[in-house]
Amino acid sequence: MFVVNTTAFVWHRGRYLMIVRASTKEVAPNALTPPGGKLEPPSFEGSATAPAMLEENVRREVREEVGVEVDAITYVESLAFTGTFNGVPAPVLDVVFLTRYVSGEPVAQEEEVDGLAWLTPEQVRQDPRTMWFTLDSLARTEAVRTGLGWE
Repeated sequence: MFVVNTTAFVWHRGRYLMIVRASTKEVAPNALTPPGGKLEPPSFEGSATAPAMLEENVRREVREEVGVEVDAITYVESLAFTGTFNGVPAPVLDVVFLTRYVSGEPVAQEEEVDGLAWLTPEQVRQDPRTMWFTLDSLARTEAVRTGLGWE
């Protein structure tokens, strides 16, 4: 068994919507990260492709964690690492996406998020709460974003 996670760098007017993970989180508490979360098991009713499931997970997680809607979901990279869930190590596949803000007023979902802010890429890089893997994904996301011509 392994965990599939999606991460969404939400872009709007020169900034990314970043969260401060809840201090109660088992993985990376108090870290500054983009919103995201685990893929929920599909119902298997009908036939859903893996890309469609991942994109729906991005939309759902962003909606649940910060209350906004996104579109233009663009693949950036996939990362594999070992995480801890309920005190048990588990392999994780994290699929990172670049998205665009569509609507909604960002609000931190209390159990998951201690805070949120729209930050420039430079502000994300300079914040001491930003973990190295977020910095690496940010660099790759910025390359994709500029390649798409998003300003």
